Amino acid sequence: MLMRTFFLILSLVLAGTSAVRGQDAPSQAAIQQAARDLGDASFQTRKRARELLAGVGWEAKAELEQAAKSADPEVGDVARQLLAEMLPGVTRDTPADQRKLVARYTKTKSSNTRKACVQELAKMHPFPDELLLALLEAETERGPQAAVVGWLVSSSSQWLPRMLFHRDAAPYEA
Repeated sequence: MLMRTFFLILSLVLAGTSAVRGQDAPSQAAIQQAARDLGDASFQTRKRARELLAGVGWEAKAELEQAAKSADPEVGDVARQLLAEMLPGVTRDTPADQRKLVARYTKTKSSNTRKACVQELAKMHPFPDELLLALLEAETERGPQAAVVGWLVSSSSQWLPRMLFHRDAAPYEA
């Protein structure tokens, strides 16, 4: 019940604070084309497709999951490899310090280390809301997920105000 309430509140907040993507980011159509290009006859086309999909990271997750089911074994293998290398929530715009914390989070089995990573992420500015949501969604073990959600709920007075206003902080600054 606590987790459902938390995710509902977080989803509502995020609906109003979603990030504006950079102009140089590939479109959804380009990502879909790159997933199809994994099976192209040209090595250079396949290489560019792989680089684009690896570069956008989490944004290509749905397309890679679909490509992993391909009848073409090479396409399926490449898609599964890219999915395995993907860090939850990490996109081309994710800062290096946040990437490192997510990598540390995903490589450890320690719930204390995972909790510490989330605590460090929650202190960052701008608030990495989408990244934290992706970590929670990707978490397969109930114990660490409950620990992270419990910490986020208990410390919400510290990070929630920053999250609510992180995208539009300029109007509130003196």
